[in-house]
Formats: sequence, structure tokens, C-alpha cells
Amino acid sequence: MGGAQGAGYRRTVDARQLIRFIGAGRTALGLIALTRPEVPARPWVGRAVASTPGGRVLARALGARDLVLGLGALISGSRGWAAAGAGADALDAAVTLGSFSDLPRRGRLLVLGSAGGAAIAGGLAAGVRAAP
Repeated sequence: MGGAQGAGYRRTVDARQLIRFIGAGRTALGLIALTRPEVPARPWVGRAVASTPGGRVLARALGARDLVLGLGALISGSRGWAAAGAGADALDAAVTLGSFSDLPRRGRLLVLGSAGGAAIAGGLAAGVRAAP
């Protein structure tokens, strides 16, 4: 490793910045779910369920959860908020797995991948130590 970075250069991650980035994405998803609940619900439960009043209520409730978790992470940059979001995402992945065969084929993979990936990213962000 040479060049402008020099010997002994070590790349560090700003934990708060990473947590805020994840929080911004979660906040956006929450706002979308609150205002257009069919958009995030459709891939998860299918068009028929997502377009019902009950499907929209559940999608909005999940949107409210994501909005609160996202704003908490975005405003504070706290590892606690990142861990809470990671826990919610892990549970989303678990319930998706529990009903996997009953969910729309393409959507279940999308939701499982995004919820599982978000759980891992949030968990890693929660465990990142701030650079000295």
C-alpha cells in the first residue's frame, strides 16, 4: 500500500455516519409505507392482500415503526437505534421464512433478501466502534 495514503494508513468507518445512512433509508421506507402502503406491501404479501383495507393498515403500521426507528437512528446516530432496527429486520426475515411457501414467489425472495441484508447491516453498524 503506498501512494498518498502512506505506510500505516488504516481505513476507518464512522459508525455514526453509517447508522445515520441506514436510518435515512429506513425513514424513507417508513414514509413510503405510510403514504403509499401498497408499494412495500405488494412484494411481501401480493397485490390482492396489499390492496385490501387490512393490508394497507398493516403496511402503514410497519411504516410507522420504520419511520420511528429510522428517525431515531438518523437523529442520534446511536448504536442502540441501529440494534433496534436490526432486530426488527431480523424478525421481518424470520416471519417471512415462516410463511415462505405462501408468499408471492419473487416478492418473498426480495423481502427476505432486503430484511436479512438490513438486519446484517444494522447489526454490524450497531457493533462498529467509533474511530479514535
